[in-house]
Amino acid sequence: MNFFSRRTALAAISALALAACGDTGADTTPAGDAAVTAGSELGHVKGSADAPVTLIEYASPTCPACKYWHDDIQPVVQSDYIDTGKVKLIFREYPLHAPDVPAYLVAMCAGEDKYFAVLDELFEYQSGIVESAQNGVLKAMLQTIGQRHGIETEADFDACMNNRDLRQQMADIYQ
Repeated sequence: MNFFSRRTALAAISALALAACGDTGADTTPAGDAAVTAGSELGHVKGSADAPVTLIEYASPTCPACKYWHDDIQPVVQSDYIDTGKVKLIFREYPLHAPDVPAYLVAMCAGEDKYFAVLDELFEYQSGIVESAQNGVLKAMLQTIGQRHGIETEADFDACMNNRDLRQQMADIYQ
């Protein structure tokens, strides 16, 4: 990891720690929110529930800046802060482009235990996902990723793409 990446990660964590100091502790999640997942947090959680700092990431799998964070900064945050219990990461879907919704649905349908593994693949194959969407073969590419994570048949994939509850969960997080 180069010096600039480490420095950027440390600056981000410092800013988050300062922001956390002003936290009132009040829960601002709407009552009865259907989008609550993993450990009663809105989003997908990595790290210790008791971590003193919570980092909330909103990202799009087709966003180049999000890929930079995922590939270059997040691994430092993971090893230096999440793995050591200093930070809890909450990842929230933030679809910016048309391919993002079906891509996130694949991750969500794979299950909470496979969510981040699918997310890793989505960022790894970001250019291929964008290209496949432009060429009209996005479904085939996402089916291939899904098959590696337990979405085995086309019927399973189609059911995933048509899951209104997951789409609503994503819309709630986006809001």
